[in-house]
Parts: sequence; structure tokens; C-alpha cells
Amino acid sequence: MSEDSVTDIHRRWYFTLLNPSSYKTSAAISIIASLGIIGINYTSYSHFTELIIHFVIATGITAGGFFLDLFLLKGTPTNKISKVIHVAAFSSSLWLVTILLGLLANNIFSKNSDIVNYDLAGMFVASGLRYGIFVSVFGSRIIRSVLISFIMPTIFFTNLLPYTSTFTLHDRVTELVMGSLIFTVGVVWSILTDRAGCPNFKSTFRILQAFLSAWTENRQEKMEDIFESRSKVDEIRTRMMKFERQDGKQVFVVLPDIHPGPFNPIGGSNLPHKLFNFFQKNAIVLHSISDHSLNLPTISEVNKYLESLKNLIIKNSGNECSLP
Repeated sequence: MSEDSVTDIHRRWYFTLLNPSSYKTSAAISIIASLGIIGINYTSYSHFTELIIHFVIATGITAGGFFLDLFLLKGTPTNKISKVIHVAAFSSSLWLVTILLGLLANNIFSKNSDIVNYDLAGMFVASGLRYGIFVSVFGSRIIRSVLISFIMPTIFFTNLLPYTSTFTLHDRVTELVMGSLIFTVGVVWSILTDRAGCPNFKSTFRILQAFLSAWTENRQEKMEDIFESRSKVDEIRTRMMKFERQDGKQVFVVLPDIHPGPFNPIGGSNLPHKLFNFFQKNAIVLHSISDHSLNLPTISEVNKYLESLKNLIIKNSGNECSLP
């Protein structure tokens, strides 16, 4: 395959590779979606200059919102600017999609609903998404997540409103009630989901946060603490054969009764490589008949296991073998 073909594939599937390292793309998506929301509301503004002013302010609110959310979420387990920007991208995009679906419904069902209704609905949908991510991924408390989830969408919503008109809550009671009900359902969902693992696990979200820390930041401590709390002490065997040539070079065939898991970088996930290095790169490490119940939960347990291999017991020895 030519280099041009590879480049074309990378370019074509780039947006399927959104991950914690592509925060610049998410930042661009956030700003574009925010400008799209303003652009859809262009008929509400009295003149083109007002539209441009709303565009500029929306860009500032979106960019400043990254750092405001980062500050408000300070102290949560997985708070990072890249994650905050991803949240902004998803919530802004969902807000834009909500408005577009509302306008589409207007055309299909010949309705004449005010676009502000869809703006308001989009605000609640975006806030609900933000709440769900803040409470589950970031590990923020419920009340704190509720408050933070509404701050940026509310600020942005005020910029949507034309300067020449007034917005009164009593004119939008139905929309506010429906939005609040949907948001409340999201809060109830988060509580039930977090307790889904009880009584075996105190918090499902804590496991999610630990997994994300291990996966995206290569920090295994939290996940290992969870695994170690569910582990038990047991005795295992490690069988091996040592072949030694006349020139003194040794080769080991190692069969540990330990499963190489659970996943990188947790516990014994890299056990074969560690055994290979332990025997000075002169070893063949085989997979025994074992499953994930025989994983070593932490790096410290792996080190203990490797240290125990220094106390081997020789079962049998010989100086001849059959020809291969």
C-alpha cells in the first residue's frame, strides 16, 4: 500500500479516532457548534452587526468555559483540561442537534413553535449530558455536578437572546417544567447506576473513574486498589525447565500458574515480559491452564512473585536429552 493511500485512510477515518489526545479537535468542534447555534438563531436578531457581536461573544464564552469548568471541577479524580474540552464538544454538538431536530419537526408537522423553545430544550439536554459526565467520569458530587452542569449553558443561553427583546420565565413554564423533569430523570439514573454494583461494589462510578485513569493516563493505583480489595491469598506453582549448554549459556522454559492479566497496565498484565527480563531474556514463557481468577492484582504482588522465584526447588535433573 502506498504512502498516499495510508494518508488517505488516516484522513478519512480521523474523526473515529477522537480520544483524550485530540483535545484540539474537540475545542474546534465546541466553537463551531456554538457558532452554529448562534447562526440558526439569526432571524431573531435585528441586524447583521448584532449577529456578529453574538458570534464573537459565543466564541469567548465557549473558550472561557473550558477553563471555568476546569476550575469548578478542581479536586475531582479525573479533572483534566482535555476531558473538559471533550465534554464541551459533545454538549455543544448535542445542543445544536436538538435545535435542528426541533426545526425539522416544525417543517414535518407544520408547527410554528418559537425557536427559543428549542434553544431552551437544547440547554437542558446539554446540561443533562454535562451532569452525567461530571458525576460519573469526573467523580463530582451530585449537588456539585448539578450546579456546574447548568452554569456554562445558562451563560451561553443568555447570549442567544436578542438584545432588543426580553425573556421572562413565566412565558416558558411548560418548557422549563419538561426540561426539569428530563434532567431529574438523569439525576435518578445516575444514582441508580452508581449503586448498581451494591453490595459487592460501593460505587460503580468509582470503578469507571479508576479504569479511565488507568486507560487514558497510565495510572494504575486506583484500579489496583479495587482489584486488591477483592483478591485473596493463595498458593500457586511455577514449573520450569532449565537447559544449559557446555559453554554455560542457559535457557529457561517457564510455565507459571498465574494468568497474565487483567489488562494493561494493571497488576500482572505484563507478566510474560517481566519473566522474560527476570531470566535475563533467556526464557520462553508459556500460558498455563489459568483464567482471570489467577491474576495478580497489583505491581507489588508481581514483584513479590518474581522475588519468590529466587527460592526454586529442583525436582529433577539430568545431563542427557533426546535429539529434537
